[in-house]
Amino acid sequence: MEDMLLQFENGIANILELFNKVRDGIGNRPVSKDIRDYIDRFVANYEVYKISLDGNSPEKIAESAKIVCVYGAAFGQNLKKIDVDEETKALAHKLESISYELRKTIENSPILTVSLSNEARVQISSDMQDYKSFKKQLRETNKEFEKHQHKITNLLAESESQAKWLKKEIESLESIYDSKIKSISVAYEEELEAINDKNAQLDQLLGNAASRVIVSEYADSAKQEKIAAEWLRGGSIFCMAVIIVIAGYETIPNSV
Repeated sequence: MEDMLLQFENGIANILELFNKVRDGIGNRPVSKDIRDYIDRFVANYEVYKISLDGNSPEKIAESAKIVCVYGAAFGQNLKKIDVDEETKALAHKLESISYELRKTIENSPILTVSLSNEARVQISSDMQDYKSFKKQLRETNKEFEKHQHKITNLLAESESQAKWLKKEIESLESIYDSKIKSISVAYEEELEAINDKNAQLDQLLGNAASRVIVSEYADSAKQEKIAAEWLRGGSIFCMAVIIVIAGYETIPNSV
């Protein structure tokens, strides 16, 4: 019976999921009073079913689950009367089919066709206790799972927050890096321009200095050539004087 009650529970969970999808598919479209009544009765009987799960009667669980199936199938069937999209129609057809199948399974289950003997009733009571014990363990397991899930969610949120902070820090560093690189590039260009200017000035100074050296060397050479010319002229005059003296001396005896 434990497996059977779990089967009912899983089936009702699937029906509820389909019911919500179909209702969302209707949206704001106008619907008839019958469909609104089916929606309200489905929700009300689902609440009754949830309450029966905490009781000690498997028959009440089965009966309340069966009623949920009845209104689930009726809701899906009557949805054909309104204009909805194809996806919602397909979901409504699936809701009707699953609700009908689960209803048949519940009606033919040993829970609703049990013998009237005391032994059968004792067995049902024992099975119900086992089912409740299993459900308790399942709830405790779910609680532990939810705790771990909550912890993981918090860790993921914290990691995401740290990742966002790290991304901002990286973007800030990139901005600073770009700014520094730009300032270094500007300084480099300025220094390069200054070096080029200094090189031009130095070339000009070297040209002027070379010109002065050439002029100085030319002046020294001219001075030396002038001195040599003066000496040469003086020597020439002296030689001429000697020649004149010798010539004069030779002519004197001849005249006497």
